[in-house]
Amino acid sequence: MFECEKENIILIAVIGVKDIPRKEVPEAIRKCHRAGITVRMVTGDNIITARAIAKEIGLTKDNE
Repeated sequence: MFECEKENIILIAVIGVKDIPRKEVPEAIRKCHRAGITVRMVTGDNIITARAIAKEIGLTKDNE
């Protein structure tokens, strides 16, 4: 087992990554809704993240 330093540790960076939805996704969702198709999103993301993505792609409205 390796020993690691437990004091005097300096954080060098914090990185965030965002997977940007493809540009055609919002229109595809609109077409599905117009055709009477219920679109569902399945994700392992945190609920806050999932709601933000759903809003961004037009799956939900501001008040949902």
